[in-house]
Amino acid sequence: VLFDVLEHIDDPVAFLESIGFHLKPGGCLMINVPAIPWLYSKYDKLAGHVQRYTPSSLKRQLNAAGFEVEKIKPWGMSMIPLLLIRKCILYFCPDRQTIKVGIQPASPLMSRILDSMRRWECSLFSSVPVGSSLMVMAKKRS
Repeated sequence: VLFDVLEHIDDPVAFLESIGFHLKPGGCLMINVPAIPWLYSKYDKLAGHVQRYTPSSLKRQLNAAGFEVEKIKPWGMSMIPLLLIRKCILYFCPDRQTIKVGIQPASPLMSRILDSMRRWECSLFSSVPVGSSLMVMAKKRS
């Protein structure tokens, strides 16, 4: 399981190959990564993110590392407008405050709104066409 790891790796194919070394053929790998490259922001950079992914870029890297992608599911569609706003706000924010400002809701009310948006998306959609993150299930090739 790699949740919010791969986006920090400079050479993801080599990293995935090393994971594959420790899996039996047919072994499963579950990955979650940030999606939509145009949402890459100052927050991503200062958090150590090398990239954001598209379904095709992630599939290409997994295939190159010896994995067969079984399913790619975007999630977090409701977060896309907020991440775009965050990107714009953080452009003017000093580096030393970027992580704090970029991840914490501004108030308890905003926190409740974000939680409601998450619940709304989960209850209305079994799958979304695009999301701020990608969840992937892959298997090591034989």
